[in-house]
Amino acid sequence: MKRVAVAVWLAAMSAVGASDGGANLLKNGSFEGGARYWFCETDAEAVRGDAAHGEYALRLPKGLVQSAAFLLQPGKPVTISFSAKADSEMTIGWQCTPCGREIGAKAGMTWGLKGAHSVKIGKEWKRYTATFTPNVAQDGFWPRPTYMLQLGDSDKPVWFDAVTVAYGAGADEYVSQREVEVQVNCPELKGYRS
Repeated sequence: MKRVAVAVWLAAMSAVGASDGGANLLKNGSFEGGARYWFCETDAEAVRGDAAHGEYALRLPKGLVQSAAFLLQPGKPVTISFSAKADSEMTIGWQCTPCGREIGAKAGMTWGLKGAHSVKIGKEWKRYTATFTPNVAQDGFWPRPTYMLQLGDSDKPVWFDAVTVAYGAGADEYVSQREVEVQVNCPELKGYRS
Protein backbone atom coordinates (compact mmCIF):
# COMPACT_ATOMS: atom_id res chain seq x y z
CA MET A 1 0.00 0.00 0.00
CA LYS A 2 2.84 2.39 0.84
CA ARG A 3 4.47 1.75 -2.56
CA VAL A 4 1.23 2.59 -4.35
CA ALA A 5 0.87 5.83 -2.37
CA VAL A 6 4.48 6.81 -3.15
CA ALA A 7 4.01 5.99 -6.86
CA VAL A 8 0.83 8.08 -7.03
CA TRP A 9 2.57 10.99 -5.24
CA LEU A 10 5.58 10.81 -7.61
CA ALA A 11 3.30 10.74 -10.66
CA ALA A 12 1.39 13.75 -9.37
CA MET A 13 4.57 15.68 -8.68
CA SER A 14 6.02 14.96 -12.13
CA ALA A 15 2.75 16.05 -13.72
CA VAL A 16 2.92 19.34 -11.82
CA GLY A 17 6.49 19.88 -12.97
CA ALA A 18 5.65 19.09 -16.59
CA SER A 19 2.53 21.24 -16.70
CA ASP A 20 2.54 24.56 -18.48
CA GLY A 21 -0.96 25.43 -17.32
CA GLY A 22 -0.10 28.82 -15.89
CA ALA A 23 2.80 28.02 -13.56
CA ASN A 24 5.64 30.53 -13.53
CA LEU A 25 8.62 29.36 -15.57
CA LEU A 26 10.95 31.58 -13.49
CA LYS A 27 12.45 30.59 -10.18
CA ASN A 28 12.16 33.12 -7.36
CA GLY A 29 10.20 35.73 -9.29
CA SER A 30 9.10 37.37 -6.04
CA PHE A 31 12.60 37.66 -4.49
CA GLU A 32 11.38 36.30 -1.15
CA GLY A 33 14.50 36.31 0.98
CA GLY A 34 17.10 36.81 -1.71
CA ALA A 35 18.06 37.30 -5.33
CA ARG A 36 18.91 33.65 -5.97
CA TYR A 37 18.45 32.64 -9.64
CA TRP A 38 19.00 36.24 -10.79
CA PHE A 39 22.22 37.85 -12.06
CA CYS A 40 22.75 41.57 -11.53
CA GLU A 41 25.46 43.78 -12.99
CA THR A 42 25.57 45.82 -9.77
CA ASP A 43 24.91 45.11 -6.11
CA ALA A 44 21.19 44.46 -6.29
CA GLU A 45 19.54 43.29 -3.10
CA ALA A 46 16.28 41.85 -1.92
CA VAL A 47 14.80 44.55 0.31
CA ARG A 48 12.17 43.72 2.91
CA GLY A 49 9.09 45.95 3.12
CA ASP A 50 7.12 47.94 0.56
CA ALA A 51 6.94 45.03 -1.87
CA ALA A 52 4.33 44.62 -4.60
CA HIS A 53 3.95 40.95 -3.63
CA GLY A 54 5.04 39.18 -0.46
CA GLU A 55 7.62 40.78 1.82
CA TYR A 56 10.59 41.35 -0.50
CA ALA A 57 11.33 43.26 -3.69
CA LEU A 58 14.56 43.52 -5.67
CA ARG A 59 16.28 46.92 -5.54
CA LEU A 60 18.54 47.40 -8.53
CA PRO A 61 20.84 50.46 -8.07
CA LYS A 62 21.47 50.71 -11.83
CA GLY A 63 22.05 48.53 -14.86
CA LEU A 64 20.09 45.39 -15.56
CA VAL A 65 19.08 42.13 -13.95
CA GLN A 66 18.66 38.84 -15.78
CA SER A 67 16.91 35.65 -14.78
CA ALA A 68 18.21 32.12 -14.74
CA ALA A 69 17.49 30.06 -17.85
CA PHE A 70 14.01 28.73 -18.53
CA LEU A 71 12.70 26.52 -21.32
CA LEU A 72 10.17 27.88 -23.85
CA GLN A 73 8.16 26.08 -26.49
CA PRO A 74 9.03 27.47 -29.95
CA GLY A 75 6.13 29.37 -31.51
CA LYS A 76 3.99 29.33 -28.35
CA PRO A 77 3.34 32.83 -26.90
CA VAL A 78 4.18 33.43 -23.27
CA THR A 79 3.03 36.25 -20.97
CA ILE A 80 5.81 38.29 -19.34
CA SER A 81 4.67 40.38 -16.38
CA PHE A 82 6.39 42.27 -13.59
CA SER A 83 5.74 44.98 -11.04
CA ALA A 84 8.14 47.94 -10.95
CA LYS A 85 8.65 51.38 -9.45
CA ALA A 86 11.41 54.00 -9.16
CA ASP A 87 12.30 57.14 -7.21
CA SER A 88 11.42 59.23 -10.26
CA GLU A 89 9.77 58.54 -13.59
CA MET A 90 12.06 56.79 -16.02
CA THR A 91 12.14 54.45 -18.98
CA ILE A 92 13.53 50.95 -18.60
CA GLY A 93 13.63 48.02 -20.96
CA TRP A 94 12.89 44.31 -21.02
CA GLN A 95 13.73 41.53 -23.38
CA CYS A 96 13.62 37.79 -23.55
CA THR A 97 16.74 36.47 -25.24
CA PRO A 98 18.28 33.07 -25.97
CA CYS A 99 20.75 31.93 -23.32
CA GLY A 100 23.25 31.15 -26.09
CA ARG A 101 24.91 34.54 -26.63
CA GLU A 102 25.99 33.78 -30.19
CA ILE A 103 22.51 32.54 -31.09
CA GLY A 104 20.92 35.64 -29.58
CA ALA A 105 23.32 37.94 -31.44
CA LYS A 106 22.54 36.24 -34.77
CA ALA A 107 18.83 36.75 -34.10
CA GLY A 108 19.36 40.45 -33.21
CA MET A 109 18.59 39.76 -29.55
CA THR A 110 21.89 40.65 -27.96
CA TRP A 111 22.61 40.41 -24.27
CA GLY A 112 21.95 43.93 -23.09
CA LEU A 113 18.88 46.03 -23.66
CA LYS A 114 19.87 48.17 -26.63
CA GLY A 115 17.12 46.67 -28.78
CA ALA A 116 14.73 46.07 -25.92
CA HIS A 117 11.10 46.90 -25.42
CA SER A 118 10.79 50.16 -23.47
CA VAL A 119 8.52 50.66 -20.47
CA LYS A 120 7.83 53.96 -18.68
CA ILE A 121 7.65 53.46 -14.93
CA GLY A 122 6.70 55.84 -12.12
CA LYS A 123 7.01 56.25 -8.37
CA GLU A 124 4.25 53.80 -7.41
CA TRP A 125 4.10 50.05 -7.91
CA LYS A 126 2.44 49.17 -11.21
CA ARG A 127 2.03 45.91 -13.14
CA TYR A 128 3.49 45.74 -16.65
CA THR A 129 2.64 42.98 -19.11
CA ALA A 130 3.75 41.93 -22.58
CA THR A 131 3.55 38.89 -24.80
CA PHE A 132 6.61 37.17 -26.25
CA THR A 133 6.69 34.42 -28.87
CA PRO A 134 10.00 32.52 -29.07
CA ASN A 135 10.95 32.07 -32.71
CA VAL A 136 14.72 31.61 -32.76
CA ALA A 137 15.65 28.40 -34.57
CA GLN A 138 17.50 25.78 -32.54
CA ASP A 139 20.80 24.43 -33.82
CA GLY A 140 23.53 22.06 -32.67
CA PHE A 141 25.14 24.73 -30.49
CA TRP A 142 21.82 25.60 -28.83
CA PRO A 143 19.87 22.33 -28.79
CA ARG A 144 17.23 23.35 -26.23
CA PRO A 145 15.24 26.61 -26.51
CA THR A 146 16.38 28.13 -23.21
CA TYR A 147 15.81 31.82 -22.73
CA MET A 148 16.41 34.40 -20.02
CA LEU A 149 14.54 37.55 -19.12
CA GLN A 150 16.44 40.83 -18.81
CA LEU A 151 14.98 43.88 -17.04
CA GLY A 152 16.28 47.37 -16.34
CA ASP A 153 19.07 49.22 -18.12
CA SER A 154 18.68 52.30 -15.96
CA ASP A 155 21.22 54.65 -14.42
CA LYS A 156 19.11 55.19 -11.27
CA PRO A 157 17.58 52.79 -8.73
CA VAL A 158 14.55 50.76 -9.75
CA TRP A 159 12.57 48.12 -7.85
CA PHE A 160 11.19 44.90 -9.37
CA ASP A 161 8.84 42.38 -7.87
CA ALA A 162 6.36 39.65 -8.81
CA VAL A 163 8.10 38.73 -12.08
CA THR A 164 6.16 36.10 -14.02
CA VAL A 165 6.79 34.26 -17.27
CA ALA A 166 3.88 31.91 -17.87
CA TYR A 167 1.63 30.48 -20.53
CA GLY A 168 -1.69 32.29 -20.24
CA ALA A 169 -1.27 33.59 -16.68
CA GLY A 170 0.41 36.24 -14.56
CA ALA A 171 -0.79 39.42 -16.25
CA ASP A 172 -2.79 40.75 -13.31
CA GLU A 173 -0.98 39.21 -10.37
CA TYR A 174 2.07 37.16 -9.49
CA VAL A 175 2.00 33.45 -10.24
CA SER A 176 4.43 31.25 -8.34
CA GLN A 177 6.49 28.46 -9.85
CA ARG A 178 5.38 26.00 -7.17
CA GLU A 179 2.79 26.03 -4.40
CA VAL A 180 5.56 26.64 -1.87
CA GLU A 181 8.44 28.91 -2.86
CA VAL A 182 11.09 29.53 -0.23
CA GLN A 183 14.34 31.41 -0.58
CA VAL A 184 16.54 31.89 2.44
CA ASN A 185 19.12 34.55 3.16
CA CYS A 186 21.27 33.98 6.27
CA PRO A 187 23.28 37.17 6.82
CA GLU A 188 23.81 36.40 10.53
CA LEU A 189 25.46 33.04 9.76
CA LYS A 190 29.26 33.41 10.04
CA GLY A 191 30.92 32.94 6.66
CA TYR A 192 27.63 32.96 4.70
CA ARG A 193 27.63 34.81 1.40
CA SER A 194 24.43 35.18 -0.59
